[in-house]
Amino acid sequence: MKMLLAILLLFFATILSAAGSPPPADTVIRVAASDTFSITLNASFGTGFSWQLKDSSFSKKVRYLRQDQHHNGNNTPGSEESQTFYFIALTPGSTLIRLIYVQPFKRPFPSNAPRKTVSIIIH
Repeated sequence: MKMLLAILLLFFATILSAAGSPPPADTVIRVAASDTFSITLNASFGTGFSWQLKDSSFSKKVRYLRQDQHHNGNNTPGSEESQTFYFIALTPGSTLIRLIYVQPFKRPFPSNAPRKTVSIIIH
C-alpha cells in the first residue's frame, strides 16, 4: 500500500511540475550581446498564412529589427517560401521568442495554430 501511495504521489508531483514549466524550445540560438541574429521559417504566403511574433516578452533581452519574405527557388504559384525575422541581442541572459503561424487578418488566432519557440542565450 505504501508503495502504491508513493507511486501516486510521484505521478501527481510530475504532472504539477510540468504544468508550471515553460514549453521546451524548438531551437536554441547562442549569440553575443550586441550581435544580430535571424530566425527563418517556411511559410506559404499565397494562402494568407505567415509567422507572427506571439508576444514581446523577449524585448528586455532582444530587440526585433525587421522581417523579410523570400521565394525559395522559382517564383511560381505554390512554390516554397520562407520568412526571416531579424533581431539584435541586447544584454547577457536568456529569453524565449514565440512565433505563431496564422492568417493575421483572422482573429482570434486558433488555439491549434502551429507554433515555434526559440530559446535565445546571450553571452
